[in-house]
Amino acid sequence: QNYLEELTMSHLELELQNEHHEHSRMQMDQAVNQFRELYDFAPVPLLCLSAHGAITRLNFAAARSLGQERARLLGQDLLRFVHPSDTARLALMLQTANTSPDICRDELMLVVPDQTPRSWLASVTGKGDGTFSLALLEITQQQQEMQTLRRQADRWRTVVDAAGVGTWDWHIPSGQVSHSPGFGDLLEFRGDHHALTLDL
Repeated sequence: QNYLEELTMSHLELELQNEHHEHSRMQMDQAVNQFRELYDFAPVPLLCLSAHGAITRLNFAAARSLGQERARLLGQDLLRFVHPSDTARLALMLQTANTSPDICRDELMLVVPDQTPRSWLASVTGKGDGTFSLALLEITQQQQEMQTLRRQADRWRTVVDAAGVGTWDWHIPSGQVSHSPGFGDLLEFRGDHHALTLDL
């Protein structure tokens, strides 16, 4: 009788444990599915790369950025989409990420057939098993805006120098004064024109 009671109790305990494990498994599956949805539909291009740089996983944003369907991109070498001038840079990023726990960041230009090459800020993380995670942020517009600002600054500097006028800028917290060469010439400064300071 005691033996049967012990067996019954053990059977009930096993059923409770199985129910608990099944509940935990369902929660785990649900969390994995939520992660997949977050990964797949993230607005930022995300890719997983093998040790040799082949694409092993990517989300929809990455597929759009590379101009192909996800299924066709799996197994392809990412270097195929990197501008020839940046292939050594990507190889160095992967090598560094493989030995460092830090995120490696650098600019890459990606070339997609029938599209204008675009600039991206790439962030690479090593997973510790020789594979990598890669996130991309497009910076084409920012680079174009910076080039425009540089051209405008060069034109402005040329006009100021040609007119023979002087300009200066005072950074009040530090007291540092930066100025054009014409400013020093107008005030007949001698020596280093770049080491000016003013106090309130």
